[in-house]
Amino acid sequence: MTMVRKHLLIGAVATAACALPSAVAAQNLVPSATVTVGGGYSSNPFLGRGDSKGSANAQVTVTPRLDIIDDTDSGVISGFYNRTEYFNGYDANDGYGVNVSANHAINTRTSVGVFAGYDSQILGAGGAFSNAPVILPGTIGTGAGGIGGVGTDPVTGGTTGAVPVVPVPTNPVIIDPGVIGGDIGLIGLRQRRNSLNAGIFGSFRPSEVSSWNFGANVSRNSYPDSSGLAISSRSYGVNTGYTRSLSERSSVGLQVSGTVVDYARVPSSRFVNPQVTYSRLLAERWSLNLAVGVSYVDDGFSSNVTPSANGSLCRSSERGNFCLLVARQPSVSAFGGARNQTSVSANYSYRLAERTSLSANASYQRVSNGISVSPADTSGRDQGYINASATVNQQLARRLSAFATALYRDVNGLGVPTSADLGGRIGLALTVGGRQ
Repeated sequence: MTMVRKHLLIGAVATAACALPSAVAAQNLVPSATVTVGGGYSSNPFLGRGDSKGSANAQVTVTPRLDIIDDTDSGVISGFYNRTEYFNGYDANDGYGVNVSANHAINTRTSVGVFAGYDSQILGAGGAFSNAPVILPGTIGTGAGGIGGVGTDPVTGGTTGAVPVVPVPTNPVIIDPGVIGGDIGLIGLRQRRNSLNAGIFGSFRPSEVSSWNFGANVSRNSYPDSSGLAISSRSYGVNTGYTRSLSERSSVGLQVSGTVVDYARVPSSRFVNPQVTYSRLLAERWSLNLAVGVSYVDDGFSSNVTPSANGSLCRSSERGNFCLLVARQPSVSAFGGARNQTSVSANYSYRLAERTSLSANASYQRVSNGISVSPADTSGRDQGYINASATVNQQLARRLSAFATALYRDVNGLGVPTSADLGGRIGLALTVGGRQ
């Protein structure tokens, strides 16, 4: 890792953290925070390999947030801290992070933005962060460790730690930092991952029917106390895209992204991913987004060209929302090299009554060794991870709500039989501040 690249990473984070709207003191500041307390049970809290041991647990989560709003500028500073105490057989587990984003409209056709984030978590920690979503800038990113294109699950199944590519100025996206992503092979080892990322993005509309977007980013993943199993890495990415409206209901485009991943002990990986995109409003409440292309992959041991595709089918209504997301694309992980990753996820929410709501999420990730495999990963196996949950939320007062969640997780392909994790959680969530 050269000093120039190290300074680039540090400088990008510092710039993103400091580049909130320039006149912030005179703007509308909206602070808020949510405190969640609860308890539950998990049959295999960390998806440990071999015989599992269940445990009851207690949990507290704090998620502060500051929104900065102006006519042409907006910014968000958010964070989370989560701690879980286990009553039997496990040490306490905690996770924490902070994210900063800012957007500036130069004029009616041009906007730019920056983002930066840091999070630290134990991989496979039993959904410990499911009540502590992190607000990132509006990005169509890699989700769960993929390279380029629409994220595997940009609503609840992404990750801040992999290679966040293709940011575009859209609405904020809620990311659940508890998702494993490309590091499925580390599940069960109680390995902590520290992730740092930063970048810039922007858009330009030369006409009413066309637009350009661009982005650049840097990120770093490190694995303290991994005994050499996990390999730290730094990544650098750039991307651009063009979209043109065909009608009021459809559009086509082209996007291209390039990424370099520098590993500490194995050769670097390089990715170039061009894709053709298509979006259409199928009906009054349905929308379809598709991206199809190829990925050129060079992981330092061999090179290959592999198909890549992703898409989403979503429906929104007055009382609920549904979204199905699929992706097949290269991914990187803590073992070095490159792999094919296939992901399918679905998210559903519905308001049962004025104060009662239901939400459900399910995702499946499969990482194969179909492109090329670094000698650092000797398992030679495909690996799969499934995660599902359902939550009922009952509003007790204007800022106080109660929830009950059922959880299921399982992993395979690790070489050792692993018991699935079944569990549940109940608790209370209190929100203070925010818009009145």
